[in-house]
Amino acid sequence: MSPGQMRASRNVDERSDEWAFGIVRYELLTGRRPFVGESSLAIAMLVATQSVPPMECWVKKRLQSVVLKRLE
Repeated sequence: MSPGQMRASRNVDERSDEWAFGIVRYELLTGRRPFVGESSLAIAMLVATQSVPPMECWVKKRLQSVVLKRLE
């Protein structure tokens, strides 16, 4: 669930889909999830309170900026 959707589910729009697509791209490019927790609630708390961790250095800066832009 995107941070915006957690804050105000009544105001959800296409930005939530963009965020989800950014998460998928992040996972495809790095081979890991940006947020890992022991439960769904723990992951939701990380999404709501933490920034997305930096991608590995092998991902080109330009591509990295495209993916991370979707995760703001």
